[in-house]
Amino acid sequence: MAKTWLSLFILVLLLFQQDSKTVEIYRVEREDRLEVFARNSNIYPVTVELNVEVEHLKPNRNLPYIGVVPAKGNEKLLDLMFTDKEKGWNVRSSYTYYPGNIFAHHQDGYAYRLPYGKGEFYKVAQGFGGTFSHQGDLQHSLDFDMPEGTPVFAAREGKVVLLEQENKTGGPDKNMMDFANYVTILHEDGTFADYSHLRYKGVSVQLGQQMANYWICRGYWVCHRSSSSLCS
Repeated sequence: MAKTWLSLFILVLLLFQQDSKTVEIYRVEREDRLEVFARNSNIYPVTVELNVEVEHLKPNRNLPYIGVVPAKGNEKLLDLMFTDKEKGWNVRSSYTYYPGNIFAHHQDGYAYRLPYGKGEFYKVAQGFGGTFSHQGDLQHSLDFDMPEGTPVFAAREGKVVLLEQENKTGGPDKNMMDFANYVTILHEDGTFADYSHLRYKGVSVQLGQQMANYWICRGYWVCHRSSSSLCS
């Protein structure tokens, strides 16, 4: 029976940026100011870092501005007050955003369940800070050595915000990181859990799935284990 890994890690911000089309920065002109807004079409909050260069305008907040836009939210980021409207004005802006709330704090007292069936036991193949692949942003990951096809369960209740299950490729090469099958769950405290190395077409949940008052239940079956992405 094939042995593969399940990787589970908890993080505040997701480790990649999304298509900028899902987060839009726009402005509305008023009589005495410009109002700058961010519209987030994602089903998870995002942290936006906005840089602005202005002429004959005065921002009401320090720049660069960093703020959080809720899921499916529309948030005013700042006002740019006209200092001399007769001279005209000019504004140039750029922004970066990251999935998640940069100000989220992990609920340290929460007791996670193990991400597999009750009464089952599996070896931790790679722990925190593992030299094979658990460095940098992945330093708090855990890899469990378990048979391919083993059902994977949610270690904590939350909302499914990202998933991928179309990849068939895997191996011990860092280039395989781009071929991960995964499920990402947003927790109530604003942190995320990412379940990766999953079977092709093995995910049993859907984006935005809502159970138990907007959250999938702790211990809910989310997917099957496999060897997509970076593994040995």
